[in-house]
Amino acid sequence: MAQMDNSIIKHVKQTNVLVIAVLLLILLIVGFAKPELMDSTFISLKLRPFIQAGGRICVFLLYAMTIVLVVNYVYYGIFKLSRRNFYEDDQRGDLIEVLRDPTARADIAVFRQKTKALTAENNTLAEIIASMLPSALKQQFMLEQYFKTKMENHMSKFSGSVNTISLIGNIGPIVGFLGTLLGLILAFAVSADAIRTEGQMTPDTFGQLQYSIMIAIITSIFGVTIKVIGSIVRQALLSKIGKIDDEITTIPIESMYSE
Repeated sequence: MAQMDNSIIKHVKQTNVLVIAVLLLILLIVGFAKPELMDSTFISLKLRPFIQAGGRICVFLLYAMTIVLVVNYVYYGIFKLSRRNFYEDDQRGDLIEVLRDPTARADIAVFRQKTKALTAENNTLAEIIASMLPSALKQQFMLEQYFKTKMENHMSKFSGSVNTISLIGNIGPIVGFLGTLLGLILAFAVSADAIRTEGQMTPDTFGQLQYSIMIAIITSIFGVTIKVIGSIVRQALLSKIGKIDDEITTIPIESMYSE
């Protein structure tokens, strides 16, 4: 079976090399047969509409990324990661008092009775209390591990949003740099075309040149700004996640000490 897999991989590699060689040969033949296809003047003239469209697409993407960052922070940072969605201060304090009671730690029925009012809350801590395991109550190590596991499961729901924000923060500068390159290409194409056809820069051509350079600069600034905003939003979400996680996972530790 292993030999068959190795032969398949070897065959795929050989096929890839063959395809690449054929494509390079075709490109070489086309380059000699139609050298104008490789000329920068020809490319800039033919692709100018696509370059302009590409610049507009880059600006649109940068706007869209900014909107996604702001909406993600408002939705998760303000609403979803609000402390009241995880626990109430009185609820946390009452649970610690129950866990300090030896009778509640020894008998799950007593624990259920004493925490019945605490599970009425519609939050994460109520779910943790309601699904408490009898074995976790009797051993401090298992109780701590139980809380940590539960909180890891709850906080994993926010990993997708954090990863999305990180991805946008990393892609933003790339899109901005792409917009800069497209703007510069368009600027040089406009000025070269004007000098070639009219021998000088007309006011209209100069305006197009300035517009292209402005797009190049704006997209760079926009991309860097998205990177900064993305880093701030990501750190803010991680800070909230870590703080709420610590406040709940330390409940078993606090229950070990009496006032």
